[in-house]
Amino acid sequence: MVFIPAKLSDSGKREAKYYATKKSAAQAIADFKQEKREHGKQAVTSDEPMIVGLLRKELGGDLSILPEILRHWKRTGEKLNQIEVKEAVKEFTDLAEKDYPNHRTLNDIKERLENFKAAFSSRFVHELSPTDIERFLEGYSAGWDRWSYHKRLGPFFKMAKRRRWIAINPMEEVPKHCSRR
Repeated sequence: MVFIPAKLSDSGKREAKYYATKKSAAQAIADFKQEKREHGKQAVTSDEPMIVGLLRKELGGDLSILPEILRHWKRTGEKLNQIEVKEAVKEFTDLAEKDYPNHRTLNDIKERLENFKAAFSSRFVHELSPTDIERFLEGYSAGWDRWSYHKRLGPFFKMAKRRRWIAINPMEEVPKHCSRR
């Protein structure tokens, strides 16, 4: 039997590991000591070098920007309330029923957001990029139709930002496309 200290165990508690033979226990201890020598006193797990390699690849080899990425994530994404587009549209349209007494306006909002929901229903709101929205808008004829979609999506994404469903409002980067033909 080999005891693993709490600070080095996967569970954070002192663990006992049993081995069939004294030789296999001694080999496990030797392997652990070798890994500790290779990776320093931090007791890096065997998965962590792979993760570092992945980060290095994704960041183009420069890990020095990792602290900035973490600061940005803590500022913008850490406390996001993840919600799917279909749920967010329902919440928005439920609120719109109270805020828009004009039935024509309300029906326009609902119809356009239902089409938006159909396009992105199973995605999370925070995953939508300005490019996604532009491509959605390009599916509608230039002029008033496209402009009206833009007009209805603006308040939806403003509410999404207030409710911390998104960190950055993608509509701020999407032009209005109001070319009348």
